[in-house]
Amino acid sequence: MPSVSLVPHALPSPGDSPPPASRPRQQLGSACEECRRKKSRCDRKQPTCGACFNGGIVCVMRSSCPPRGPKKGHMRELRGQIAALEARLNNHESGAAMRTSPNFDQSQRGSSTDTGANDEIRSDGDVDVRMSTSTSPPKSTMTPGLADMTVLTDPDTQQMSLLPMTNVYGSFTTQPLKPLSIGANLSPLVCTDLDQLYFDRVHQFCPMIQKFRYMPWSKLIGRSKQKICLQHAMWTMAAATSSQFQLIRDQLYRETRQLLDALDMDNLEGGKWHLEQVQAWALLSIYELTAGDTQRGLISAGRAFRLAQLMKLHEVDRPNAANGMSDWVEVETMRRTFWVVYTIDCFTSINEGLPLTFDEQVICARLPAPEGHFMSGRSITMPFLSKVMETADSTSLDEDTSMSSFADSVIVATICGRTLMHRQRANQGQPCSEKFVHEFSQRHQLLDRLLSAQVKRLAVQVSSMSQNPDPMLIFIMMNAYMTVLMLYETVNAVTTEASRPLLLEYKQQSLEAARELGGLATMLTQLNHFQIHPLSPIPLLLSARCCQAHRNVCTTYDTLMSMIQPLLQGLGNVNNLARNGLRVLGLEPLPGSNGWPSPRAHWDGMGWDDSTM
Repeated sequence: MPSVSLVPHALPSPGDSPPPASRPRQQLGSACEECRRKKSRCDRKQPTCGACFNGGIVCVMRSSCPPRGPKKGHMRELRGQIAALEARLNNHESGAAMRTSPNFDQSQRGSSTDTGANDEIRSDGDVDVRMSTSTSPPKSTMTPGLADMTVLTDPDTQQMSLLPMTNVYGSFTTQPLKPLSIGANLSPLVCTDLDQLYFDRVHQFCPMIQKFRYMPWSKLIGRSKQKICLQHAMWTMAAATSSQFQLIRDQLYRETRQLLDALDMDNLEGGKWHLEQVQAWALLSIYELTAGDTQRGLISAGRAFRLAQLMKLHEVDRPNAANGMSDWVEVETMRRTFWVVYTIDCFTSINEGLPLTFDEQVICARLPAPEGHFMSGRSITMPFLSKVMETADSTSLDEDTSMSSFADSVIVATICGRTLMHRQRANQGQPCSEKFVHEFSQRHQLLDRLLSAQVKRLAVQVSSMSQNPDPMLIFIMMNAYMTVLMLYETVNAVTTEASRPLLLEYKQQSLEAARELGGLATMLTQLNHFQIHPLSPIPLLLSARCCQAHRNVCTTYDTLMSMIQPLLQGLGNVNNLARNGLRVLGLEPLPGSNGWPSPRAHWDGMGWDDSTM
């Protein structure tokens, strides 16, 4: 047995030469399974190592080992690459003009917002893909083997596939690409948020879509083109009523226009018109009127009007109508779609002084049902518009019939349309003829009775909402009082000696309407900008025109004018109709804050003087 020396070797002195290179501490080859399990040192002898031989254990050695897992931080870098690439692919349209230029500066493409990509990675490792304006490829911080590859995610299958990075970004810089659809790349959470925004803020003004019928098909992959167009129009309007989505609303609008135009081209080839197209054009026209070009909005509204006529929506309740539908909710949806475009026609026509598109005499559609019945699907029979307009006293309706705010807006819109026609006929007739005076007086008195009955009935509802203003009811009442002012303007323009007493009577009514408009203006300031009816600047503008026509004649008109101007300025931050109204009135923006004005100061500081007649 060889002797083992227990005497430690002497330590080398600093001056001694270095010892010869010793064999490595780790022997070549892999340790056996038993030594790996015990984490002990294996001498790697074949066929059995020393530890297994001494323990009487079968020694198992593997010729190859499975590859080790990713290094720490490797998956985080990969997620960062995915997030940055998806954000740039979804928003590359903002840099499309730069990418189409063959002389695009390489240095600009090299400068990317890496910090933005890092911020999108949360501490728990989840990726939050947000909108980004950068169009340059992300800088690679991965290993050389993965630096030339990028990971794309299929939104339908959620499977990742590897594509060469050079091919992806080469297409960005060498040839123009067709813009990607932002609507198709919105996350499910954003889509749900936009849907909820629509039914919270837009539906109360355009109540033509049944929420519980919309929700099931809104998430289907194979939904029709018409439904996709309607969904994009809904998202566009929802984005316009929220400061959170202001950056994507214009792109959503452009895509909606492209989809609707393409759908119209398909219909020219013998396709069938669908209700969703009418609804989409109606929503798009409101967006263009309030957030885009007013003239284009009127043209888009005209397309919705004609489509409604082609689909015979104004005859949906005709006894011999061949609609072949027994579903009450579906029929009510058609009614409501027609009444939405009908009210748009009345209010925009009176604002622009244009002829009406729909003839009230040929409409055979019942008034819209209350909102609770529409959402729950409980059928109810509502009266026809012609029956309501036959009498000046709306209380003659059945006591069991409850009129919704939407139905009230249809009635007031009809009165506005009649007032517009009454004014147009007055401007074209001969004021001195006896026949003209007789017909004018009959029309005027009928409108006065209709309007007085509606104002009296709606004023009760307004008086009970001082703590919780209803935007729809405020809009209806503003149009009613605006119509009173327009009737006074009309009778004042054709006054004769015989109609002098009538003029004094209507002037007193106009003063009372001006006071009530001041109260409604105060209620408007209690609402959020996005809660107000998008067409609210129309009655404010027309009322301001009447006040300007009687400037310095009565302080009541001057007081109302001083309240309307700051209201239009406040609405002008989010509504193009208000900005156009200030321009038409020749008014300069008031200095001060960009938020809501304080009409209460005008209300308290200026008296309603009726002494000047």
